[in-house]
Amino acid sequence: MINNRFNVVYHLLYECKLKFENMSNIGRIIKNGYCNGFFGRDYDFHNSVIIAEGDEYIVIRKENGIVEFGNLQSWDWNRNDDGTLSYGISNLQCMSREKKQELIDSWCGEF
Repeated sequence: MINNRFNVVYHLLYECKLKFENMSNIGRIIKNGYCNGFFGRDYDFHNSVIIAEGDEYIVIRKENGIVEFGNLQSWDWNRNDDGTLSYGISNLQCMSREKKQELIDSWCGEF
């Protein structure tokens, strides 16, 4: 019984370690006002703090206290033969960890 509990606790701690390894940017200060548009069309992200992140997203708190969610997936809109937009999206892609880290480093002014 004790051995079984130990295994459960060990695996839970291991899973938590894996999750927190992906959140190494928490607490970093953003110095770029636009962040490549991943948070929309705002230009007031200077001095925002990263408060959470995942493989496909990042969450920041702006200086005024507003929390913003940035989706780091990229996609293309489906288009008709004449180039007009049609229903749905295609080519949904998740950004690699390396590319995500490069972006965050550039936003925080570290190259």
